[in-house]
Amino acid sequence: MNIFFNGCSHTQGTDVSLPVLEDGYPYVLERDYGIPTVTKAQAGSSNDRIFRSTITHIIANPHYTHAFIQWSYQDRFESPSNPSNISAVDRCFDGFYQHYPKTDTESGRLGGTLTNFYKKFHDQDDKSVRRKGHNKLHTQMLALDSFLESRDIIPVHCVFIPVGGPDDIDDNKLKKTVKSQLNFLFDPDVGMNNMLLSHGYKYCGKPRLDGLGPDMHFMKDAHEKMAEWIHQYLKSGEQIKTPEEIIISNWNDDPANHVYNIEDL
Repeated sequence: MNIFFNGCSHTQGTDVSLPVLEDGYPYVLERDYGIPTVTKAQAGSSNDRIFRSTITHIIANPHYTHAFIQWSYQDRFESPSNPSNISAVDRCFDGFYQHYPKTDTESGRLGGTLTNFYKKFHDQDDKSVRRKGHNKLHTQMLALDSFLESRDIIPVHCVFIPVGGPDDIDDNKLKKTVKSQLNFLFDPDVGMNNMLLSHGYKYCGKPRLDGLGPDMHFMKDAHEKMAEWIHQYLKSGEQIKTPEEIIISNWNDDPANHVYNIEDL
């Protein structure tokens, strides 16, 4: 068994939430459970980068038995250049610039949004832009899953937050296709973030190094739990069970948490 990992800062960790890089769950899985791992997770990654870099890495290194993909926020994206309507980006991987959601823009950190980018370069109205941004992640999941299986690599998907679309988009058919055909570590309607919160794990909460509020990443103890869950999944092949009561983080009112019964979702 040999596992490839990719994702964003919720897999890699941050300097504040996880000062020791090797405390991240891919490393814990190898150290504590003896399963060889390689991780290409990068803080600030868009799903575009995760999708692209997984394919390029696997083509050059096809020897893995499993690929664990932690999907990031669906309103992040990347471009091969820095468009003039997007004022600043602070991360560039393999020549591709990472662009971030409106919440960061409003804090004065970055300029431009996913909507503005697509409207300018694809000449689409707001509704079409929202549909494109929402459907893209499900399409990337299905395409990457097919690519990995064609190379006899077992894909395991994990969304950090549930994948949701605008209210005017009926995504039930696409969502059902993804849920029925793909292997998920957790129920994708719950996600990694809410699973960890529901088991009592907390965000770091210390000031970010860039000064943009508290660090909303999980810490060493949560990474150890993630490694335990992944090991459990690898042994049983069964999705980790969702607790009857789950805590949902409201990212629009961060860091407030709200409690829901799983039957209400």
